[in-house]
Amino acid sequence: MSAPDHQTFSYYGQFISEAGLRAVMRALEPCSWRIELRQSGYDGTNYLTTPSDQDIDLDMDSGQSGCFLFGGGFEGSKERALKLLKDFSQCLSAGNFTHRIEVYDESDNEIARFHHQWPEGLTDIEFLRQPSDSNR
Repeated sequence: MSAPDHQTFSYYGQFISEAGLRAVMRALEPCSWRIELRQSGYDGTNYLTTPSDQDIDLDMDSGQSGCFLFGGGFEGSKERALKLLKDFSQCLSAGNFTHRIEVYDESDNEIARFHHQWPEGLTDIEFLRQPSDSNR
C-alpha cells in the first residue's frame, strides 16, 4: 500500500473552444506544468498531451473539435495534485474557456471539481471515466 502522502489520482474533463486547440494552448502557456500541442499521425488533427518526464499526464484523443474531452493521472500528494489541476483550471478560466474537471482518488471517490461557466444541467462526464481506444 502507498504512503499517505503518495497516492494515485485520476482526472477527467471537458472544455469548449470554437477557436480550436491553438487558442487553448495560448491560455495554457503560463500553466505550472508543461502541456504540448501535437498533431496526430493518424488523422492530422491536433491534441494536447504532456511529456513523459512529469508526475502528471494529460491524455486527449485526436479528431475532436469544438468540445474537447480529456483525462489523465497524477502520482503524489493530494495537495500537489489539486494544486496542479487548479492551476490548469485557472489558466483555462483566464482564457475564458468553459470547462469542467473532476478529480478522483485511488478509491474512485470524487475529491475535487474545478469549473468555469459550466452550463447548469449539461450532462455528466461519467462516460469519460471508461477506458477508450485512442487513435494517435
